[in-house]
Amino acid sequence: ISRNPGTSVSYSPTFGYDICARRMSSQTKASDRFDLSRWRIAGNGADMIRPDVMQSFVDSFSDAGFKASAFLPSYGLAEATLAVSIMPPTEGIRVELVEETQLSGVPVGQDRPQRFRAIVNCGKPVRDMKVEIREEDGTPLPERAIGKVWCSGPSVMVGYFRDEASTN
Repeated sequence: ISRNPGTSVSYSPTFGYDICARRMSSQTKASDRFDLSRWRIAGNGADMIRPDVMQSFVDSFSDAGFKASAFLPSYGLAEATLAVSIMPPTEGIRVELVEETQLSGVPVGQDRPQRFRAIVNCGKPVRDMKVEIREEDGTPLPERAIGKVWCSGPSVMVGYFRDEASTN
């Protein structure tokens, strides 16, 4: 990215950003080695997107011109060629705080305080992709509910929805 003129679009799973951030020595300034000011889109979506890792990358490379707004979180799965959802460019990382018992399904006891987990928002469904969150039995859930991800679209190899117009 530093050596090639023009703007850059590059993807990496979370562990790639983590490795880069950890390899930057606290005694070395990233700006002495890199020019990341033309990095327009820094995609991420191959594994769980950890906000702490993304912040560490920003902390390590902002002095080299990297902008946090370049992050482009997305969600995909093996059955979808390439993505199911993606954050609009320049919006960066958006974190949603979710109470852990909602994720685990185990109620909080009287003796245990509430704990929240930071979850990265992976944006909106890509064009022509239908996405729903459903109960175990397939019942659709409302916005912001936790459940199973069901999707259908032209890039999905195995379909989950069936209606009169499509057999995806």
